[in-house]
Amino acid sequence: MKKSAKLFSILFIAFSTLVVVNCKDKSKNASEIHGTITFIRGSVLLNQTPVQIGAKVSMSDSIEVKDKSTAVVQFSTNAMITIESNSSLVIKSLLQGKDGVPTIAMDQSRGSTFNKIVPGKANYSVNTPTITAGVRGTSFRVTSGTDTHIELYTGKVALIKDDATVKDGDAAKGKTEELILEAGQKVTVTETEIQAPVKMSATELKDLERMNDIAMLPEKKLNKVEKIETVSVGEAKKIEEEMAIEVVPEESQRIIVKMEVLSAPEVTLDDIKKQYGSLSKVTTKNGKSYTGAFKQVGGKFEIITVTGKEVITATDIAKVQPLE
Repeated sequence: MKKSAKLFSILFIAFSTLVVVNCKDKSKNASEIHGTITFIRGSVLLNQTPVQIGAKVSMSDSIEVKDKSTAVVQFSTNAMITIESNSSLVIKSLLQGKDGVPTIAMDQSRGSTFNKIVPGKANYSVNTPTITAGVRGTSFRVTSGTDTHIELYTGKVALIKDDATVKDGDAAKGKTEELILEAGQKVTVTETEIQAPVKMSATELKDLERMNDIAMLPEKKLNKVEKIETVSVGEAKKIEEEMAIEVVPEESQRIIVKMEVLSAPEVTLDDIKKQYGSLSKVTTKNGKSYTGAFKQVGGKFEIITVTGKEVITATDIAKVQPLE
């Protein structure tokens, strides 16, 4: 059985309200709606095709945000998602019920998103390889990879997990457990456990505050963005510049750039080999070893490793062993 089949499901319930989402069942009382891309920085693909602001996002669409890039998708005036650098997701549900409240669900396979939902205005969930996060009226950041990290800026969320170890300090509880994640806390979920929530630092909270400042456009301006393809090139450029400032304030853009650095793809030995042609293991006289690509520059060795560049004096090298 694949690992993903064994991964657990956590339900995030804002203010203890469980959001039940069935993405495959289109209720007779629900109709499909769409989201709108209101901000783009860098390279963003919608269904593997480059897009600009104003593009409409529908159910089953995929969005990929490349390195040093960002996209903001707004769902009417109910919710929005900021998709950060090196992230991919698929819109699994985008339906409006008879009560007028939309059900919005997405699968986030990798990367980070900041999700902002107007209280009571949407049934909203984010699925990662290890969790399902379902909320109403809150702001939170989800980072998915080998583990999943949740940072809660506003609201109160309950984490429920079946057949998992839930850590509470040094103690471990079994089977079905519930943890309450308070505003200002973060939690890490691994394949086997929910770690104990911890308080975020003042810097982390400030960063989330700036992400939360990314704005939802009022309906009139949202309609203006959606019609961008119908205007002249000059007018379209003017709208893009106007919306870029209005949607993502300057301080928020600075935080986005900061987070891009933190989310940069990890360099692997295969990446180094492709770039430099070969790998070697370099051992120093004091017993340390480094694996990567190396070159001798004067009396020093420069070794490119997965964690960066190491510079070692040639006289300190004990052995250089080429690797296949």
